[in-house]
Amino acid sequence: MARTDPQINLRIPAGLKEAVEAAARASGRSTNAEIVYRLEESLTEQPKGVSPRPRSIVELFAEQFEVVGVHQDEEEGLWYQLDRLEKELGGRPRSREEASKLANARRLHTQAANALEVEWRQLSAILERLTAEIGTQEKPVTASKRVRKIGS
Repeated sequence: MARTDPQINLRIPAGLKEAVEAAARASGRSTNAEIVYRLEESLTEQPKGVSPRPRSIVELFAEQFEVVGVHQDEEEGLWYQLDRLEKELGGRPRSREEASKLANARRLHTQAANALEVEWRQLSAILERLTAEIGTQEKPVTASKRVRKIGS
C-alpha cells in the first residue's frame, strides 16, 4: 500500500480497536493492513452488487467463541513453552542468548494473553447483547399459566 492511497478517518469503539490490534499482532500485520485485509475479505465473499446478509447475534457469538478457542490454544501453547524454558534454565539464564530467548518467550506469551483477554471481552459483550435480546422477547404462555388464568 502506498502513502498516496486515499485515507479515511474512522471512529470505532475502544474494544473493537483493541481486538483489531490484537488480531494484527497475531497475524503479523500492521493494524492498518489488518483492517484493509478484513475489509477486502468481507467485501469479496459476496458476488458483486449483493450486500452481505446481516449476521444474527447467535452467529456472532458462535464465531467469537471459536476465535476465543483459537487464542486460548495459542496462549496455552506459549505458556507451556515458557514454563518448559524457565524450568530448563532453572529460572536463571546463563548467557545473553538464554536471557534473550527467555525474554522473547515471555513477550510472546504476554501478547497472546493480552489478545485472549480482548477476545474474551468481545465474547462477553456479545453474550450480554444476546442475553438482553432474549430477555426482551415475549415469553411464551405455558399451559399451566393458561389454566390458572382461566380457573381464577
